[in-house]
Amino acid sequence: MLVDMPVAQESSANEPFRNTLELTPNLETIRRNRLLEPGLVGVVAEGFRMLRTQVTQRMQQRGWNTLAVLAATAGDGATTVALNLAMAISADPKRSALLVDFNLRHPGVAAALSIPGEPGVEQCLMNEYRIPEVFVRIKGYDHLMIAPAAAPVAQSSELLASEKARNLVADLKTRRERFARVRKE
Repeated sequence: MLVDMPVAQESSANEPFRNTLELTPNLETIRRNRLLEPGLVGVVAEGFRMLRTQVTQRMQQRGWNTLAVLAATAGDGATTVALNLAMAISADPKRSALLVDFNLRHPGVAAALSIPGEPGVEQCLMNEYRIPEVFVRIKGYDHLMIAPAAAPVAQSSELLASEKARNLVADLKTRRERFARVRKE
């Protein structure tokens, strides 16, 4: 799930993600996994900038701020597309992106970035962690926040269909709205 939000003009103590862990990306891992490097240079980056523009325009026309990136089977590239699109959205000076790895059957965001997946979004769904404890920022992608999944979950469909999942998504949208309000002030 990607959440598109206006970018912060300045930080505030009321910011809902203010204590987020910030990690330094391993550029070799970024390149090996075909992810966009900080600064978004190159032909692939240009393609994702164009995709970003088309997607965000359509989302804005419809009043949407949430996007799901799905694949029919494992290995189809949904993680790569979701990460690159989130990176491209966050590179727009007017936007930020929040990426949540809800692929609980085959989580891949943490591995693709070589970041710790622990704690993960599935642990929020099981009430083991609160959502602010899960988010990480990656240096060089200043307006991108990521909530990775830690490990595959056996009953992922049931967990994602649960009231806890609906509440988590509602919480994320509320945080996004508060974040956008704080950024405008």
